[in-house]
Amino acid sequence: MNIAITGHTSGIGSACINLFSGVGYSRKTGWDITNTESLVKELVEKDYDIVINNAYLENYQSKLLEKLFFEWKNQPKIIISIGSYVIDYPRIEHNKNEEIWPYRDHKKDLAQVFRKLAKQSSTCRLGLINPGPVDTPLIGHLDIEKMHPCKVASMVSLMIEKPYLKEVTLYD
Repeated sequence: MNIAITGHTSGIGSACINLFSGVGYSRKTGWDITNTESLVKELVEKDYDIVINNAYLENYQSKLLEKLFFEWKNQPKIIISIGSYVIDYPRIEHNKNEEIWPYRDHKKDLAQVFRKLAKQSSTCRLGLINPGPVDTPLIGHLDIEKMHPCKVASMVSLMIEKPYLKEVTLYD
């Protein structure tokens, strides 16, 4: 299997690179997720079988999913997106920790795009993994219990093996 992983230099992406020996796409390797046209063109030209849509930056993860899906809609490919359990947190507007809400809204958008696309007739298989807190640089400063990124990478592997897994929530 020919696998590409966006956002592969740390956290979940790094765990996926280690598990799958895939090809990484990130700022450190000269790729910008905000340039979804160029990234999709590269992923299509390299003829990957699987893309792990992990890199987070605002709504660009959703845009990448949508554009790549329409390129691969009639091909036996797999796109697995890494969402977040935070989409189910109630929003309290006056919370002192406001930094979480834009991230929550972007991951909620990813889930909505995934669910819309998953309803379409397609040969391309989609998956969405919504982990709870994962020990990544994004939340490393928070004093909460976090799962190891390898648990998410293991779920990616299981989702690749089991076509009936479409959307999964992981929580320690």
